[in-house]
Amino acid sequence: MGVGIILIVITVNFAVTNSMEKKKSKLFVYLIEVKFRIIHITGESMNPTYHTGDISLLHKKHYENKKIQLGDVVCANVYADGEKVHIIKRVLAIPGDLVVIYEGCLFVNGKINRDYGIGKLPFVTVSHLLKKDEYFLDGDNRQESQFFIVKRNDITGKIIL
Repeated sequence: MGVGIILIVITVNFAVTNSMEKKKSKLFVYLIEVKFRIIHITGESMNPTYHTGDISLLHKKHYENKKIQLGDVVCANVYADGEKVHIIKRVLAIPGDLVVIYEGCLFVNGKINRDYGIGKLPFVTVSHLLKKDEYFLDGDNRQESQFFIVKRNDITGKIIL
């Protein structure tokens, strides 16, 4: 279920009015500033899906009328070392799910998660029942990633490219 963006450029052999140029410019600014954001990937926590230096596209309005789904790659705001940072992680559990990390393995609702991720989680024991607005996020490269439990309003959009 891929999402593609097609840019069609049509050349017309007549003069475009100044007002038409302004409308096109406003539309472009709206699409870039309001709906989308270009993301430069840093870090290896989402290997092999994304690598340092990759450029992706964040759809900031994707979840206005859609639910966050298991497996979605999202951008979220979190606090690390007292600073607000933007992270890109995969949604591995949704509200109502019981998340257990035991001996380096992730269990969601009693089943080991084998769908996403390589490597093991840190050898900590965690047990958390996600509240109605909480999501469990982690990178695909578990050995380089840190997991987060975030609130719905911390998720800023879906990575679509």
